[in-house]
Amino acid sequence: MSIDIDIDKIAEDLNDKADLDMDNTVGHLGTAAKEYFSAVGMPSSRYVDLALGASGDLYTAPANGWVFVGWSGTANGNGSSLDIQSPIAMETYSNDSDWQRHCLPIQKGITFRVYYSGTRTLSRFRFYYAEGVK
Repeated sequence: MSIDIDIDKIAEDLNDKADLDMDNTVGHLGTAAKEYFSAVGMPSSRYVDLALGASGDLYTAPANGWVFVGWSGTANGNGSSLDIQSPIAMETYSNDSDWQRHCLPIQKGITFRVYYSGTRTLSRFRFYYAEGVK
C-alpha cells in the first residue's frame, strides 16, 4: 500500500491555520488591535527604571515597548492595576496579598496609569524597550 503526501499542501494548511488562530486571538478587537500589537514588538533586555508617583498618576511611553510594575504586599486588600486606555483599552489587575506583577505592551506616546492601594514594597517599575528600538 502506498500513500501520497503533498508536503506543500500540508505547509499551506498549517500557515492558513496559524493566520486563522491569530485572527481568533485579536480578531474581535479589530484592525486597530492588530496594528497596535504588531507595532510594539517583543521586549528587549534594554530598560529604564521609572519613578512611581501617586496612585493614578499619568505616565507616557518614551518608545514602543513594555511597561512592567511589580511589588509585594503585606496584607489582604492590597489591590493594583496597570491601565492603558488608548488606542485600545488594556488593563491588568491583582488583589493578591503577596506578589503582584503587571506587564503590558505599549506604543510610543501612549499614556498609562498605575493604580494601587494598601501597604506594599515596590520591587521595580520599568519601561522595557521593544526589540530593535534605539
